[in-house]
Amino acid sequence: MARPGADRRAGGARGIRGRARLRRGVEGGRDRHQGGRGGLPRPQVRAGARLGGCLRLVRGRGGLRRQARGLRLRARARGPAFRRHLRGCDGQPRAGGDPDGGERSGRAGAGPVRAAPGRPAGRRRRPDVTARRWLAAAALALPVGVLAVKAAWHERARRVGTLVDVPVRGYDPRDLLAGQYLAFRLDFGPAGQCPEGVRGEALICLRPTRKLVRGERPPPGCELHLRGRCRYGVFQTGLERHFVPERRAALLEGLVRERRVALRLRVHPDGSASPVTLLVDGVPWKEYVRRNDPPAPAGRR
Repeated sequence: MARPGADRRAGGARGIRGRARLRRGVEGGRDRHQGGRGGLPRPQVRAGARLGGCLRLVRGRGGLRRQARGLRLRARARGPAFRRHLRGCDGQPRAGGDPDGGERSGRAGAGPVRAAPGRPAGRRRRPDVTARRWLAAAALALPVGVLAVKAAWHERARRVGTLVDVPVRGYDPRDLLAGQYLAFRLDFGPAGQCPEGVRGEALICLRPTRKLVRGERPPPGCELHLRGRCRYGVFQTGLERHFVPERRAALLEGLVRERRVALRLRVHPDGSASPVTLLVDGVPWKEYVRRNDPPAPAGRR
């Protein structure tokens, strides 16, 4: 029967022998090119080539430093970091050396070594924390930047262009509301009626005279034009819906039936347009409501 402390003493003896071999390998491997400085293992493997590759260690004032693509590891000489480095270099054959290995010589790093367990040599090096943070910041900034650009473009579209007031009339006097959107039809007069059989892209020349033109290019002399499509014999621009508050919808519906409403558009040089507001008797509808509609009860606001 083994004594209780036998295994502990055996493990301690093995640790002492291992540290002694490490000390002999470090102290016995003096580097002649360092001018008498303490010898360090210098494997003949390119530093930082791949994960598990032996990184070159140099002794500095603060201890050992690992040189690999700007990464540094500071540790005390012959400390845990140094021993981890030796274990990582085990089994990485020297460049041009015998891959099958052999006995390790007294000079540290002179012979081929064993492969590092758990660190396959074929993997790529993991990016450092700073690179991952930059990538995460870029991933967050990209959608925010896209939304900001779109918002700026829409704001510019609202401010740049020529204001044009176009009368509106309802599609069907019995059904003008679609949810909270007021549905109507822009009344361009005779110019808004597409000839029979005409479909697809078209435009209306607004200045100097209103006329319908097939295609996408304005004719010579047309100073301002509005793009759209001919559908079911009517010129449509895609701006035939306008959002209105629910409690004001009935009032605006009645005004559209009376043909007192117009849509103010901002027409851009390329023929596109954006809605600005609805006009009632030439006045913005919000101002008209303030003047003519009695205030709503407090409970319904």
